[in-house]
Amino acid sequence: MVQVAAYIEAAAGSGQDRILWLEGDGMVGVALADGMGGMGGGTLAADTAVQTAMDVMSAIPGIVLAPQWPELFHKIDKQVNTTRHAGETTLVALETDGELVCGASSGDSEAWLIKGGLVNDLTKHQMRKPLVGSGQADPVSFTGRLEGGLLLIASDGLFRYANPQKIIEAATKVPLPDLPRALVDLVRLKSGKLHDDVAVFVASP
Repeated sequence: MVQVAAYIEAAAGSGQDRILWLEGDGMVGVALADGMGGMGGGTLAADTAVQTAMDVMSAIPGIVLAPQWPELFHKIDKQVNTTRHAGETTLVALETDGELVCGASSGDSEAWLIKGGLVNDLTKHQMRKPLVGSGQADPVSFTGRLEGGLLLIASDGLFRYANPQKIIEAATKVPLPDLPRALVDLVRLKSGKLHDDVAVFVASP
C-alpha cells in the first residue's frame, strides 16, 4: 500500500504545472509536467503529456522497467508534438510498487528519494533540452528503491527556490497528507505570492 498526496499552486492565472496519477493493484503511476513558460501552448503541452503518460502506463500491467521508459517517453513526445497548438513541457513519469521506483524524465522537474536525511536525486542525469513536445526529447531513465523512504516529485518552482535542507526537514517532520502544501510554503514570498508555479507529489509506503 502506497500513500500519496499532491498539491499545485500557480504563481499567476491557472498556471502551467500539471500532475496526474493512477493507483491500482498496489501500484502507483504518476506524471508531473511543467509547461514551458514564454512559449505558446505550454499549458496544453503539460496537459497532453501527463494524460498520455497515464494512457501509456494504464496499458501496461505491472511496473514499467527502466529500459522501456525511453521508448515510452518518445511516444509521449510524439503525441505532444503532433497535438495542435501544444508547445513544450518538462516531464517526470514513473511507477512504483512501494519498493522499486522506475521511470524517466526530461527537462528540469525532479524526482528525489529521501531516506534517513539523505537524498537520492533520481533525475540528476536528465537532459534539460530538448523538451517533451519538441519531437526530439532525450529522456533519461532511472531506477531506485523506496523501501520506507519518501518519494518527492516536483517542478522547478520548488527546487529552484527552496533550500534543500529545508525540504529534507519538512519531509522528515510533516505528515505526508500535509507535506505538499508545506513544501510550497517554503518558497512562498512574504506577500503570499510565489516566484513560479509549483507542483508537488509525494508518496511513501
